[in-house]
Amino acid sequence: MKHFLFSLLAVAALAACSKNDDDNNSGDGGGSATSTVNNTLPKKITETKTEAGKEYRSVITYHYDTDGRFISAIYQFYFNGAQTPTSTSIIKDSYENNLLKKTEVETKGDDVDLYTTEHFYNNQKQLIREETDYKNRRNERYVTTSYKYYNNGFLSDEVKVTSSEHPLTGVQTETTYVDKHTTYNGNVVTVIERVYRKDSNNIQQPDTSSTTTVYTFVGENPVKKEVTDSYGYKTVYEYSYDSYKNPLIHPKNNEKITDFTYSLNELISRNNVKTITTTSTPANGQNVTTTHETFEYTYNQSGYPLTIKHYENNQLVGTKEYEY
Repeated sequence: MKHFLFSLLAVAALAACSKNDDDNNSGDGGGSATSTVNNTLPKKITETKTEAGKEYRSVITYHYDTDGRFISAIYQFYFNGAQTPTSTSIIKDSYENNLLKKTEVETKGDDVDLYTTEHFYNNQKQLIREETDYKNRRNERYVTTSYKYYNNGFLSDEVKVTSSEHPLTGVQTETTYVDKHTTYNGNVVTVIERVYRKDSNNIQQPDTSSTTTVYTFVGENPVKKEVTDSYGYKTVYEYSYDSYKNPLIHPKNNEKITDFTYSLNELISRNNVKTITTTSTPANGQNVTTTHETFEYTYNQSGYPLTIKHYENNQLVGTKEYEY
């Protein structure tokens, strides 16, 4: 299963930017009733992409409770025009005291993948730890992610530890560590990520890597993302947006609806991305490449997208349709 996880960084930054709006408004800006909120939530998203002459199609069906809170989704992936799903994933969220407590995902295709994530919070209702158990017929992985915050509530540190075991022998093969440290300076957010491994004897391996990512925000939209790896390779993404509402932002709490989604725009933003320019520069400064992506929308009367056409260097590479 391909699973695109939106950056917690972007969510934290957007939540911080929109906090004042939350204090002054409820619902979708006008104190609207739950039924109105539910009418603005995506119930079904169909995305079609073409790569190397082959078609990939995904269909996601969302389900919410009466308060408009996400509770489950079914994701079906179709490869190269297949009429029956190549793989199907089901995600379920459960809550305790209005906080997300458990996420369960089951994927059926060539193999069966299962994973369960439990979410833990501090007294300020901040997410401080997630424990995930992944299982399939080949191996079992345990992932623990811990979070720390600055005094203002912004995310400061994220540490993800992944331990792999063989399902039959129970022998631990290796442990992977991903450390992220985030700093904020006005509308600029910097994330330094370090990845390293330890073998079954707890000996650190020599293939440590690091990446520095710098995000620049204008209002509630990231307009630039600069990624530089430990070898000096740099990729710069520049974004522009429309003035309409992003359907993946919940109108009631200003948070992403769920991690379980494909998205034409990589980061969570208040508005919908119109263009992406990607410039990749090797460490030696030679053979620089640039790609241009554009997105064309139609909207409903509430200002949410109905259809999206995705072009790369003026060639249509994908479409997306929303049902509410």
